[in-house]
Amino acid sequence: MSANATMAGSIERAGARYGGGSMRRVIAAFFLCLCIQSASATEFGAPFIELFPGLTDGIPAALPPAGLYGFVEPFTAQGKITGPGAPAVNTFNPTLRSSGGALGLLYVPQAPQILGATYSFFVLQTGGEVSTGNPINTSELGIIDTFIAPIGLTWHVPNSNYFVQFLGGAYVPDGQIKGSTGLEGVAQPFFTFIPSLAVSYLDSRYDITARLVPEFYTSNYVTGYHQGPTIHVDLAATRKFGDFKLGPVAYVGAQVGNDRSSAVYNFAIASNRALIAGAGGLIGYDFGRVSVELWGLDEVYAKASGGTFIAGRSQASLFRPVSVFGRISTRLYGADPVAPQSLRARY
Repeated sequence: MSANATMAGSIERAGARYGGGSMRRVIAAFFLCLCIQSASATEFGAPFIELFPGLTDGIPAALPPAGLYGFVEPFTAQGKITGPGAPAVNTFNPTLRSSGGALGLLYVPQAPQILGATYSFFVLQTGGEVSTGNPINTSELGIIDTFIAPIGLTWHVPNSNYFVQFLGGAYVPDGQIKGSTGLEGVAQPFFTFIPSLAVSYLDSRYDITARLVPEFYTSNYVTGYHQGPTIHVDLAATRKFGDFKLGPVAYVGAQVGNDRSSAVYNFAIASNRALIAGAGGLIGYDFGRVSVELWGLDEVYAKASGGTFIAGRSQASLFRPVSVFGRISTRLYGADPVAPQSLRARY
């Protein structure tokens, strides 16, 4: 694989971290940001972590009342690829930019509990544009892979303010997939399975949540490259001040398993290990029937290693962004009326 091809793939997939939707929280006590993707630390040009770390920050491990909920989530981000394998044109590492939005639905049926848990179903679709600055000046626009979570189980620990939530879902490779490796669009040619587990402490003022998010990938059906599993933890501690919600958010993530390369890359490995960490803040306002949130994250640490050496240089690299996200969410339908205060307390 040429240096230019590696760079092009890294740039295009780095953007899909956001083209895959922010979606990287209010209404769905879930991954409202489930489509965002991180940049190349595994297959050349493929995402490191498909669900953007930090985008579940602020989503408590609890559910709103029974009904159908919807949200719109715009996003924008920019940064550079870092690491020994970072691409360069005449020693210049171009800036990557991405913007777009996601549409999602959360359904909480009026149904008997399953194993003592409330059931829910979640689906998300995202689209976005990825572009590069000078001297590349490229742009890619398209639809990202659909995220479907048919298994959502939420428990309220009896006589306590604690909630536990399991969400089982997957990215389906149905977005814009093109190019000789399938990675030159804004989607990716493999399934990603995400079984997440979250724990929250919730009371009338505080929401303290930790969410563990492992990811398991199938092989790229175009190249045969298989990415090693990853895991990240999203952390949030917000406080309510009347209708306002405010607090810090953070994440840490890592690649925890080795890649398996293919003949397409002469069995070269893009990266076998990676470690990232980010921090930021979230602010929100609850209007009753509609809630709005805005949050930003700065990836303060990013390191990739274990890549095959080509021309004396390891190919390991990561996209290191600063990102800003918004969310507008509301209840679309419910068999019973919900008072504004019920939405304000939310869960």
